[in-house]
Amino acid sequence: MDGNPVVVDRGVTANQNMSGFVEKVRSGEALGHVEELLFRDPNSFYAGEIHNHVNEWEEVLQHHLSPKLGEISGWIKEKVSIFPYFQSFEGSFKGKTLRSC
Repeated sequence: MDGNPVVVDRGVTANQNMSGFVEKVRSGEALGHVEELLFRDPNSFYAGEIHNHVNEWEEVLQHHLSPKLGEISGWIKEKVSIFPYFQSFEGSFKGKTLRSC
């Protein structure tokens, strides 16, 4: 399928725009159900492609107020730097003394 639309229940395709319905669920005007979620072919999923869909993620993020919004947006646009997550280690592992950083 390679990301092409797939037919799901009731003849809709997985890439059909559902923003109107999603907005109704979000505002409490309608009830959503897990069976109504639409997914593309999982055999065509490629990890790490979040950066290829910046505009779509910006649209998703504009509906969420979070103190982490700037950080998350940065991850999407500029990828995630692993360096802030490094921690120094000093100790023993499998009988060997180790020391990092």
